[in-house]
Amino acid sequence: MGVTRSWRRAAGVLALVVTLAGITACGGGDGDAEGAEPPGTTSTTGTTGAGAATSDGRLYVLVTNGEGIASPGLSALVEALYQQPETTVGVVAPDTTNPVPPAPLAEGAVPTVTFAATADGYPGIVLAADAADTVSSAVTQTLDGMPPDQGTPQLVVTGINTGQLIGPLAEFSNNVPAAQAAAAADVPALVVAQGVDENPPEYTAGVNQALAWIDDHREALLSGEQAAQVTLLNVPSCAVGEVRGVGEVPVAADAAGRDLALVDCTSTAEGPVDDVAAFTTGFATLSVLAPADATTTTSGG
Repeated sequence: MGVTRSWRRAAGVLALVVTLAGITACGGGDGDAEGAEPPGTTSTTGTTGAGAATSDGRLYVLVTNGEGIASPGLSALVEALYQQPETTVGVVAPDTTNPVPPAPLAEGAVPTVTFAATADGYPGIVLAADAADTVSSAVTQTLDGMPPDQGTPQLVVTGINTGQLIGPLAEFSNNVPAAQAAAAADVPALVVAQGVDENPPEYTAGVNQALAWIDDHREALLSGEQAAQVTLLNVPSCAVGEVRGVGEVPVAADAAGRDLALVDCTSTAEGPVDDVAAFTTGFATLSVLAPADATTTTSGG
């Protein structure tokens, strides 16, 4: 369990593609203006469910971020996904503007929906719920503002979290329980986190690695063969050097006495035994998190 299982070189610079895959924001009433399509997007519809391909082979990805819809990490990820071919994107986030944390939703309750947009103007919705209930509602209910006629997403991506979630740090991010809520609803989930060596990070490395993971798993996601589990992807922001590669490693069981913020992308250390050792020596890490009601973590991705 403590042995690094596989490595691959870091993804290159994100290439823009000509075909933009977009969504038409459902709406009505007072929210239509705020939920308008960004320029250059195209409207597509299809039928899908958890683990099933759309009628035209498109991958439906639902993106959220516990930091709110204005999060720069969410915006960078959404913009990149819009540029991917054969991809439909939905955006939903919890309401982070209210200083009073929302009470847990009763089973089957429909949270209040507000039409909004990411920092770069891509349409989405904000729910009056915490991060986990936001995702649970979005994957189990029909909500205004989600891509029309798409059904259940085939992948939920949470992030990009501002700051690495290695070792015990994952316990402090709303993006982890949001992803666990997706897995509990039988939808695969990917948590993306980027380190804060640069302040603030510009998220390119995190975007590139997230797109590479999605590309590697696209066929399994479309066919329903991808396990409904939470994969945690941590990507360093390298002030000097570059991301050295990607490793599948377990989450560190004990990080006592280890500096979780010190990252050396020029390190030559090899064979890290856990995510702390890998991340702090310049590698992006992939770890499979245990379900919300379990206490163990395993490696994989």
